[in-house]
Amino acid sequence: MPAIRVGIYYRHIFDDGGYPRDILTLQKAINGDNVEAVPITGVRNYLAVRSSLNVVHFFGMFMPDLPFVAMDAWRVGLPSVWSPLGNLLPHALRRSPNKKKLFLACGTKFAMQRANIIHAFTDDEKNSIVKLGIRTPIHKVPFGLFPEDLPSPNTGDHSNKNTSNISNYLLFLGRLDVQQKGIDVLIDGYISYLRSGGRYNLVICGKDWKQGENFVRNKILHPAAKGRIQFLGSVNNDEKFSLMTNAVAFVYPTRHDGPPRPIRDALALGKRILVTRSANIHDDIEALGWGYSFDPEPSQLAEAIAKLESETSAPNYVNPMSILSWDLVSRSFIDLYFRLTNEMQS
Repeated sequence: MPAIRVGIYYRHIFDDGGYPRDILTLQKAINGDNVEAVPITGVRNYLAVRSSLNVVHFFGMFMPDLPFVAMDAWRVGLPSVWSPLGNLLPHALRRSPNKKKLFLACGTKFAMQRANIIHAFTDDEKNSIVKLGIRTPIHKVPFGLFPEDLPSPNTGDHSNKNTSNISNYLLFLGRLDVQQKGIDVLIDGYISYLRSGGRYNLVICGKDWKQGENFVRNKILHPAAKGRIQFLGSVNNDEKFSLMTNAVAFVYPTRHDGPPRPIRDALALGKRILVTRSANIHDDIEALGWGYSFDPEPSQLAEAIAKLESETSAPNYVNPMSILSWDLVSRSFIDLYFRLTNEMQS
């Protein structure tokens, strides 16, 4: 196959954080013998390299430069892919809804329909895009795992907190953002599960976010939760992986997300997961034996925990790395870029 040049357009690609690392990892994984993947950080950078590109891939959503560059790519006949990164999920659109409606109405939705392909992580994200009336073809690809983040077996446990006395527990670990991460769903759903005689305990860890820690401390005072929920606050990396390794399952009831790193860490460890569909991890969580998916409602979380507890035998757990390695993820994108290039040339 002849070499092609792909622009990876994301303003924050060299920043710290989750999506920057994901997109930079993807850019490096795509880059190879047949593809040159060029990181692009803004409009000027894009205009400087545009004429040399075969395809451009935009990442992000509510940034003012994106509609401009997307329309420019359409104008000059440059095939494009657009990844909204979970920002069009219903609960995401309910945050600052008027600003987002205006942004979509003032040319962005029109620009998205001029892209060749919209990239979505899962069916949940795909359906949310279709419901907005965007008819651009959608290509589904999840993001990959980072097994290199797992601690070496020989490093020992450098935990500051005593976690050895916690047993038979479900684990939530993440930012204590009550609304986005579904902390209310987590605790209310767990209490509902306890009322049905549930045996699992619950451990909650995470950094405070807009009074989220106070919310957790107050909620776990509920009489039904007495002695069954342990809140550890912020934990270090060793404590995080110690808790994940020893948990029965990892639970994450987020209302909207790109693929959250804690869930991917749990999968890299080979753990069972209980996660919302809007976590955008994978469409086939149950079929793969990884766990159970649910909508961000307390009753659905309670039902998912009960399903896990009622299992009489271990499921056939498909190795997540056989599906979510960055080599496989990048291959799906590379095939897409070549298809768009060939369609343009034919």
